[in-house]
Amino acid sequence: MRTITATLLILVFAFANSGFCAEDTLSVLNLMNDRVVYFNEGQDDGEIDFAWEKPEEIITKGKKSAFKAGLLSFVLPGAGEYYLGRKGRAAFFFGTEAVIWGGFFAFRAYGSWREDDYKNYAATHAGVNPDGKSEGFWEDLQFYESRDWYNVIEGDRFGGAYPESDSYYWKWDSDASRDEYRSIRNSSEKAFRNSSFMLIAAGLNRVISFVDAIRIARSMKKTEGWDIYGGWRLKYDAKPFGRNPSASVQLVKSLN
Repeated sequence: MRTITATLLILVFAFANSGFCAEDTLSVLNLMNDRVVYFNEGQDDGEIDFAWEKPEEIITKGKKSAFKAGLLSFVLPGAGEYYLGRKGRAAFFFGTEAVIWGGFFAFRAYGSWREDDYKNYAATHAGVNPDGKSEGFWEDLQFYESRDWYNVIEGDRFGGAYPESDSYYWKWDSDASRDEYRSIRNSSEKAFRNSSFMLIAAGLNRVISFVDAIRIARSMKKTEGWDIYGGWRLKYDAKPFGRNPSASVQLVKSLN
């Protein structure tokens, strides 16, 4: 593929009532009348045809907003990349997002399932009434053989003795049953913790996709330019700082 590049020349006319010419150059930027000429080779008669438009009308064609790309990626990772035409990168972020939320709902479902298991297990092997119990109650079941034993050891010291009623009664039928209860409950708690990690991963995925979309949008503006007409692209480069500040505007076309 050969690339023909023509630098846009800035012409300042010091004389009145004179036109300007575009002989062998591909394009001319005339700042005096704020209009841009571009080369049109789509005529059947083979003649060169020049068309005129205001710069803002041309520049907006094919222009991609970095802000919009970043916002899209923050709402849905990969959407900004898709908007910028990077479908491969978009597919990666879409897939990652799907895996994250699939994992989140799977961990939540498994955690709830195991929670029901350890409550039913405690009701069967320790005589627990599961209605209206706090998280602390289910935690205490792991470490104490019975309610009475808990009240003797911890109740007086912390002032949190359980009421002497059937509602808060428990007594494990064996230490093995209590150990099994602890194992089931731990698996439930671990699943809920993993679901929280999935939320953190979803947040990170958004931040990474946001930064990636902004980077791609800025890179496109600098290296690819904007589509103008018939395969022509408008490219610019500016180096305002340093000893030799410079700026250039180019038209680029690829020939197959």
